[in-house]
Amino acid sequence: MDPVSAADLKGFGRRIGWLLLILCVPFLDWARYPWNHDIQSYILLIPAISAYLAWINKDQILWGRRTDSGNWKGWGVAAVCFLAGYVISKWAGMPLKSTDANTFSAAAIVCGVLAVARSWFLDATLKQLRFPLLFLFFAVPLPDFALTAAEVGLQHASAEVTAWFFNLTGLGHLRSGLIFQLPGIQIMVAQECSGIRSTLVLLVTSAAAGYLFLRHPGNRLLFVLSTIAIGIVRNAFRITVISWLCVEIGPHMIHSIVHKRGGPIFFALALIPTVLFLFLLRRWESKSKKPTPPASNAAKPGTQPPGSRSVATS
Repeated sequence: MDPVSAADLKGFGRRIGWLLLILCVPFLDWARYPWNHDIQSYILLIPAISAYLAWINKDQILWGRRTDSGNWKGWGVAAVCFLAGYVISKWAGMPLKSTDANTFSAAAIVCGVLAVARSWFLDATLKQLRFPLLFLFFAVPLPDFALTAAEVGLQHASAEVTAWFFNLTGLGHLRSGLIFQLPGIQIMVAQECSGIRSTLVLLVTSAAAGYLFLRHPGNRLLFVLSTIAIGIVRNAFRITVISWLCVEIGPHMIHSIVHKRGGPIFFALALIPTVLFLFLLRRWESKSKKPTPPASNAAKPGTQPPGSRSVATS
């Protein structure tokens, strides 16, 4: 194992370049996808974040290059299967929805990158690069059925928490499923109000932050899952604020800037409990870290361990 070699990284980069050249058509489709689908517009940033997560720890990674081909076939077969799905969706008379086609294309590229990595680096190196490499899967757009299911789930969860906020604040209302009848206005928690975009961004951000600031995999997973709950509460709080404005000021507040352009403000507010929980987990890890026991003192010349008996020799 040697420190990272510029020649080795260039060789790995050349292989990735050839892979992207071979998959140039699905790669260009993937690169164009976020411009037409703002829900997952963050996916273009994922490769840069993944490279950064690997680069900041480059001095702690035991770099090693394979002399054999390595066990790359599993990821290679997966890449071919996803590529076949993409080709079928584009040219074989079986068109899929745009989201699903780009799921296939991005998954093929990511699996191809992992296959190249397994054929280039030693297993010990790959173990330390596991998270930055697997982080690339965040660049794969969710298929349409998964995106719809996530939106509906967040929609109903937001409605439940909103009802709890209404009861907590004493805001009078009558509820029928996703519809709330308030004084002077009726609101509905629509699927477009699920907050899925900010929740996904918060999920990706928490995954990277957990890797950077936490040590234990269990705490990292707990931190990532907590952001889903925080995202639901954030969205319900936003609905509650807008509803309160409509009741106290007037129904026209449903079209106010708070509703139309207030997303970034509430997203910033959601970062407060997120950072606080990260701080608590990090502090808990530092307290639970067991101190290294002091090394036992070696016996000094001319001394004997306690309880030992001296034997005279002639």
